[in-house]
Amino acid sequence: IFSSIGDIYITVEGGPGVSQEARAAYERGAVVVPLMRTGGASSGMFDFPPGALERSCFATAKQWLLLKDTGAAVDASVRAVEDIVMACAAGKPETSSEAQAKERAEAEVRRLRCELGYNSRIICILGGTEYKGDDSEALVENMAQKLGSLTDSKIKFVTGGMPGVQETFAKHCGDGSRVWNLLPEGGSSGYGRGTDIHAGKNLEERKIIFGLLGDVYITVEGGPGVSQEARAAYERGAAVVPLIRTGGASSGQFDFPPGALERPFFATTEEWLLLKDKDAQVDKTAEAVVDIVTAWAGERFYAAVAAPPAVVAMNAPEEAPAASSSSTNPLGQRLLGSA
Repeated sequence: IFSSIGDIYITVEGGPGVSQEARAAYERGAVVVPLMRTGGASSGMFDFPPGALERSCFATAKQWLLLKDTGAAVDASVRAVEDIVMACAAGKPETSSEAQAKERAEAEVRRLRCELGYNSRIICILGGTEYKGDDSEALVENMAQKLGSLTDSKIKFVTGGMPGVQETFAKHCGDGSRVWNLLPEGGSSGYGRGTDIHAGKNLEERKIIFGLLGDVYITVEGGPGVSQEARAAYERGAAVVPLIRTGGASSGQFDFPPGALERPFFATTEEWLLLKDKDAQVDKTAEAVVDIVTAWAGERFYAAVAAPPAVVAMNAPEEAPAASSSSTNPLGQRLLGSA
């Protein structure tokens, strides 16, 4: 009953019970606001709904970071929760066509997440439709073969069903059983490998959805379209792994997000240099991509990818009474004190 009555659920710490109630609330469309910095269920443990860890459309990037950052001041995180709740309570402008389009895209992302598995780690492949570099195609083939051999069944790969980089990847990534090709309604990749799935009435809508779906985006070469999708993914907190050595958008052209060209914490300096070095062996660069992706999958909790509406329930771990969470966690104390 508890998970059926609320509009917004704020979660703090928690165990399997908190995850169960948050998941039920999230799946019926309630907003979940997880205080991820507090750990436990609220940080993604115990089968907490991964989509609820992604930034809500009611929250700014800064506010969502304050829910995650264990080093942030307690008052700052509390203010972020208050602002998110107020924005949610105010609702979205229903008359805005842009807001409605975003809402439709978020609904499609949620559906696709369910179809692919809520616990999946989704790796999206972005790249040009024609190869420009001499060794880019060989690099994509090598990378696809290595990524396809990963044993983690939660890692799944999504292309946009386009020719060029995405087609090469799909055709060389294992037996294709972990490859999905996202196309507009009625479209077909023609790859003969992987599973075609559909979202969006046209290519532009499909691009918006593609930019919201993935956890990691690997980019190869590319033009303005690749930059557009990479920028959308990066700005919402997804990881972007650009094969800088291949040129085009992936090297910073066409308004590619500059921050995505900087080494993330889950990549070593040596690995990042291999993404840049045009003279490095193709095999070595491909290995670096695999190592970066596996390091991300192992070290980073399922963060910020698409932006479906969120939900949050403030509960203590099941093993302890509810008062325990607020008495031991200063953030819980502050929230209760401001209620």
